[in-house]
Amino acid sequence: MIKVFLSHSSKADPHAREVRELVAHGLRRRGYDVLVDVEGLSEGEEWRARVYHWLAECEAAVVLVNRHALESEWVRKEAALLMWRRFFNPALHVVPALVGGVTARELSASGLRELGALQAARPPCRGVAPAEEAAAVLAGFPEVPVRGNGDVVGEWVENIAAQLRQVWTPERLTKFGEALDLPPDDVARATAPVAGHGFLAAQMLHTHEVARLGRVIETIRYHIDEVPLGHLVTLTLPVWVDAGSARHVLPAGQGAHRRTVVLNVRNPDTGTYYLSRAYCVDSSKYLYTVAGLGSLGEEDEETALRAECERAVKHLLGMHQQDRWEDAVEERERSSYLILDARRLTLEQAGRVVSWMHDRVAWLHILLIPPQPVAPRDQWPAGLREALLLEPPFGADDEQLAVREARRMTERRDAARSASAGWRRP
Repeated sequence: MIKVFLSHSSKADPHAREVRELVAHGLRRRGYDVLVDVEGLSEGEEWRARVYHWLAECEAAVVLVNRHALESEWVRKEAALLMWRRFFNPALHVVPALVGGVTARELSASGLRELGALQAARPPCRGVAPAEEAAAVLAGFPEVPVRGNGDVVGEWVENIAAQLRQVWTPERLTKFGEALDLPPDDVARATAPVAGHGFLAAQMLHTHEVARLGRVIETIRYHIDEVPLGHLVTLTLPVWVDAGSARHVLPAGQGAHRRTVVLNVRNPDTGTYYLSRAYCVDSSKYLYTVAGLGSLGEEDEETALRAECERAVKHLLGMHQQDRWEDAVEERERSSYLILDARRLTLEQAGRVVSWMHDRVAWLHILLIPPQPVAPRDQWPAGLREALLLEPPFGADDEQLAVREARRMTERRDAARSASAGWRRP
């Protein structure tokens, strides 16, 4: 049965609530499995864990856009996650439904503006009854494509679940659920014989507190072999970065023009986690390299950073250092990124390095780690006029703690691999 997620903010809006109920009823009559928080969760239950699971497993979605939804932070997050999945899998059927007289202009001016690129369901005129608005939504659901191989988010969840399946006893799965701070009902759900591992995997995917993730890895490390433990750490390392934020490093669309992002963070490692999060730890989708200055001071740091960019990018593209830039070949199946650590330059100098790099490789995506503090947008140099400023939803202290804990997890993973290799050596 095809699962349809219904995103809404209708508790305080009787009109939208009636539309939601009619849409849910109509979809069920057509044979769909409707995932909607008001009906699927018990009163007082911690609902976010289940919603994250639904967002990962649904094959279609309806976003009811009434005026409460335009202001809802949670609807914005749900829409962002759906559009992130749709970037990799355009067959994911997402229908924004304009409800209660909301106009396309209001949608484009809100935090849900990205939904404006999709075909919206709307009644023939404003001021109609809920039944007519529900009918406009249901008209888009005679038949929905089933999730295909392009759903890398679903594959990411399944890959995490595959590592967790080494553990099958309810007692152990209960401990993992408790380490994730799941409410009791969801801890019980994590022990389900078939679906429990997938449920836990979806929760790990949305564990933005890296210390909590570290506790889970510490809990599980003694109960699975070194190889799946290593895979599990690799698959979950970037999940502390918010998916809604990370997806902005992706190109604007499949085959879109290069992306230049000023990522306002303090550590270039954070740039690698942004890419891993955005691409679901799927290295078949992207390549990256990092260029920055060493610890020793350079007499001409801008020239030195250009030289480091040349070395790093040519290596990334499989070129010899003496090769001409004209010989660089774009890999169509994977996006190429340069994480440019320009913290020791001025923003003016950083802009010149970005322009210099794009003059040589026009299709290269660049994540710029800027000098601090970042100047106001109207003071940016010409080389950064097309750049997107990405402000992360965490502070400098949170970033430092997250990167530190991620490094510890990596060290534990590598130590386990080394111990395993040493034990097997003849």
